Amino acid sequence: MILIDGRVVYTPLYSGVFWDVQNVFLEDVDRIEVISGPGGTLWGSNAVNGIINVITKNSRDSASQDISSHGLLVYGGTGTKDRGFGGIRYHGWLGEQAAFRIYGMYFNKKNSMLPGGGDAADTWNIRQVGFRMDGNTTEQDELTLQGDLYTGKIGQPVNDDIAVQGNNIIGRWNRRFNEQSNIELQFYGDRTYRKIPGTFGENLATYDLDFGYRFSLCEQHDLIWGVGLRYFDDRVENTTVVAFLPPNLAIRLYTAFLQDDITVIPNRLRLALGSKFEHNDFSGFEYQPSARVSWLVTNDNVIWGSITRAVRTPSRIDRDFYVPGSPPYSFLAGGPNFTSEKLIAYEIGYRFSSERTTFDIATFYNSYNDLRSIEPGPPPVFDNGLEGVSYGGEVELNVQATDWWRVKTGYQYFEKEINLKPWSKDVGKAQGQGNDAKHRIKLHALLDLLKNLEFDLFIQAISELPYVNSSVPAYASADVRIAWRFPNGLTLSLVGQRLVATQHPEFGAPATQREIQRGMYGSLQWGF
Repeated sequence: MILIDGRVVYTPLYSGVFWDVQNVFLEDVDRIEVISGPGGTLWGSNAVNGIINVITKNSRDSASQDISSHGLLVYGGTGTKDRGFGGIRYHGWLGEQAAFRIYGMYFNKKNSMLPGGGDAADTWNIRQVGFRMDGNTTEQDELTLQGDLYTGKIGQPVNDDIAVQGNNIIGRWNRRFNEQSNIELQFYGDRTYRKIPGTFGENLATYDLDFGYRFSLCEQHDLIWGVGLRYFDDRVENTTVVAFLPPNLAIRLYTAFLQDDITVIPNRLRLALGSKFEHNDFSGFEYQPSARVSWLVTNDNVIWGSITRAVRTPSRIDRDFYVPGSPPYSFLAGGPNFTSEKLIAYEIGYRFSSERTTFDIATFYNSYNDLRSIEPGPPPVFDNGLEGVSYGGEVELNVQATDWWRVKTGYQYFEKEINLKPWSKDVGKAQGQGNDAKHRIKLHALLDLLKNLEFDLFIQAISELPYVNSSVPAYASADVRIAWRFPNGLTLSLVGQRLVATQHPEFGAPATQREIQRGMYGSLQWGF
């Protein structure tokens, strides 16, 4: 599951995210929270593999502390892959208790390459503007209002360019009673449009209302509960190639959650128990409980473990998808009885943390049931004919070696075994549930070489994607960044990307793979 400032950027069309239109003004990003493993207890269905939560800065944090001042930030650049990119942001104050910022940005990326060296004809450009306002109406109450609007085009080898556009608005009210108690009410509306000439189009409107209340029942119990309602109005433009039937569909999602953070032994042992409860129009009632324990062995050492149930609810592609777009739908048809994919996850981990060093090791074992299969027809239909397990672990080390040198390195191991249920005759032979690398290694070094000179190095190596019909060889890549910061607020950056090989594939079947090219770009940024 992916969130941007509490807004779920998810489409019920295929239980996924259209990544090509998810953009934020990078200088305004406060942090990116990455939670590995299932997080359905608080975030709900479709948070099976993890959560990525992009959180932007409060506009009062990006504005100067001097309320009489305003600020402007401008950046731009070009390179071998980027034809051009740039942006502008202005921030200031609205009285003593409120601040605002507005921004605009643009990028235009060149085509990727085909394996034989040909042009993939997939150039990509996006223009986006947005704003955010934060303020206190009282000492207890904080209000936030923000929104974005974008439009762009993405090339495709045949037919006209893909057209994308969208807008969103978020309103949030937070009342803080004390350190242990607060309530939050949030509403957002999100509209997206995507037109793929010759294939299909989608006009999706999402409306979401959420309420949460956190309070301490006593010294040992810190509770949080909430309710929510999400409404999708999905309208698809069908073609003779593919169809979603019915083309227009209203989808409702009702949610509630409760979690109790229990202090078993003060400053040593904590237990978190909770569950998310949902009702959706496809599979009905769903529950996603979780239990997590953490033991602070010493001030520097923590051992933790968890057991969680999570689900991936049906999407329109599971139920309403037909190929071709007219009868007899001989190639593929949605499964009218398709139900949620289910996961029971077991995790255990250890963390050592000191002033300059953090070391983490985590392992997991996942048990899956009712995974999506394609059962032979005619026509072939989606069903829940697969089951299986995955297991693995990761190790990460973060060291502040000196005041000017920081190193982060890690290794991940992942193994997966997907099998057919006794009745299933899945046409993909259980290879349709992703294609994953077993090994990943990363190294990130950040150095302040001189007072105004920065050097960053990022290296990663990924093992092969093994499935025969969509195999990708192992590859390594290296990115380098050098930046000079001048006293007048000007920063010059030079970046080299994927420097190990001229070009390489990272995903997809051999016949349709796009290869990622080596690239370089330069940029200037000026803030005043």
